[in-house]
Amino acid sequence: MLKKRLIASLIIKDGMLVQSINFKNYLPIGNPKYTIELISKWDVDEIILIDIDCTPKNKKFDLKKLSEFAKFTSVPLTVGGGIKDINDVKKIISAGADKVCINSIIFKNFNFISEISNSFGSQCVVVCLDIKKKNSEYKIYTNQGKTLINENIYLFIKKITNAGAGEILLNFIDRDGKRNGFDTNFLKKICIESKIPIIAMGGAGKYSDFVKPFIKTEVSALAAANIFHFTEHSTILAKAHMYRNGIDVRLNNDASYKYRNFDKMGRLLALNAKNLSKLLLKPYSK
Repeated sequence: MLKKRLIASLIIKDGMLVQSINFKNYLPIGNPKYTIELISKWDVDEIILIDIDCTPKNKKFDLKKLSEFAKFTSVPLTVGGGIKDINDVKKIISAGADKVCINSIIFKNFNFISEISNSFGSQCVVVCLDIKKKNSEYKIYTNQGKTLINENIYLFIKKITNAGAGEILLNFIDRDGKRNGFDTNFLKKICIESKIPIIAMGGAGKYSDFVKPFIKTEVSALAAANIFHFTEHSTILAKAHMYRNGIDVRLNNDASYKYRNFDKMGRLLALNAKNLSKLLLKPYSK
């Protein structure tokens, strides 16, 4: 059985790493390479890197910067933004990415999924669907959530699967930056229907939010962005919650926190004097 994955989704706008809120407001964070370097050391399983300016501004992902970013990470890197043809995919893979994430292009050239899959393998293709509720049902949108796509989401996922996609990233627009948790009920339904792995993104507000979807649904991975930006070891803390709730997750970092306690908000509690006295500190050799 495959282990569940925790993915850091990093959004680039105007060359800066940003926090996204409801696909409308963006808070600048800083240079992406520093966050990529730190997060890849914090036990995250993968990184998704998307430049949201590329498609609306009709430009390509900056390959020079991508090559630089790739040097700072040792985990699989998925890249999206401005990908229009198979030559774009070749350049992005050559620059250091392991997978590509495609979105709006499939509504203009659906066969592009098969092109990538036939050239690089299905494991290279992540199809991102931006979704939000309309009349109590989730609908697919493009153009940064402005344009409704007239497709049944369940049937469209089957079409994507048959075309050769390896994974589907469901990006919940309504929950972007809202910190109100993942939509477990919908994820349960969609995972039953999908024959390929589903990644869910949108809604993580506290580390305990990463537990319920893995327990209640067959989701393969959970992705988040904002929650990881300002707290050191944030991905390790998220995995500690997952581990303590019986979720089969990789713990590769010494600072696993898997035996530590948390408050109701999911924050790490300090060790008391009794527990501190039990710690045996060992010096590391050079």
